[in-house]
Amino acid sequence: MLLALSWSETWPDRAVRTRRMVWVAVYLSAAVMLSAGTHARNLGQYIDRTEGWQTVLYFALFSAWCAATGVVITWASIRDVRAGDLRPSHRLTYVLILVVGVWAIEEAISILVSAVCAATGIGRAFVDFRFAANERNFIYLLLLGAIPASAQVMVEIARRLRMDPASRAVRHLTPLWMALMTVCAAEIPRPSQQDPAVGPERRLHRMTVEIRDCLLVLGRYSEQPPDDLPEALAEAVQIVQALRRKTSGATPGRHVRLHASAPGRDIVDERRTLRSIAAHWDEASAHVDGAGLLDGAR
Repeated sequence: MLLALSWSETWPDRAVRTRRMVWVAVYLSAAVMLSAGTHARNLGQYIDRTEGWQTVLYFALFSAWCAATGVVITWASIRDVRAGDLRPSHRLTYVLILVVGVWAIEEAISILVSAVCAATGIGRAFVDFRFAANERNFIYLLLLGAIPASAQVMVEIARRLRMDPASRAVRHLTPLWMALMTVCAAEIPRPSQQDPAVGPERRLHRMTVEIRDCLLVLGRYSEQPPDDLPEALAEAVQIVQALRRKTSGATPGRHVRLHASAPGRDIVDERRTLRSIAAHWDEASAHVDGAGLLDGAR
């Protein structure tokens, strides 16, 4: 519950007070639930099936916590999904959290109804169904919980095998990065010492920044991209042409912003654009070489 409450932008202003109130409620309700469960323990049976007001009290507290948490995470998910401007993976995450929240609310209502039936001795079929569902749900929740719990292990295995997204992106961007840095290294600020133990995420971030810096340098040797080629290929050709002009010692001219260096929403957009350029790098180089031969440059 505290985790879900902390998603609110107003959380820093009320964190201490809310945290204290929640924990006090936790200890009080835990004590009451332990006391209410004494009747069923003395009878040697599950409280889910025990008649008496203690069952209703126990599951009223249980359902209150379950429903309150469900309401908080449901509202938080709906609020952020409605805010929009989310990546598909983030939207999917909120939808999954929303499912959990609705499930928690349904569980709270269903379990409380079952407790009332058990306490009054009516609706035995529903009580038996709810009892079996509780046991199954525990397994389902345990398995679902194991998925995110194991995610970091899977990420680490993929990283060690160099199959993680960052390592793959580094491999794809390396030819483009090497070509640009070979020509533009003098104008690009770099660390005096490279750390060989740096992880793929940091290496990818550094590589992305250096490629962007190179594109800014090449802007003074650039012309508009050809309009008779697909967009990604045209952007790659524009970069190759600027690179060749700088290599040949051409005089820098007015800065023309390379389309590939246009900023996106964030560095994720930037990497996606650069990977698209890198995928066409060899084709763009061949295109520029072929155009040069047709023009009689060689």
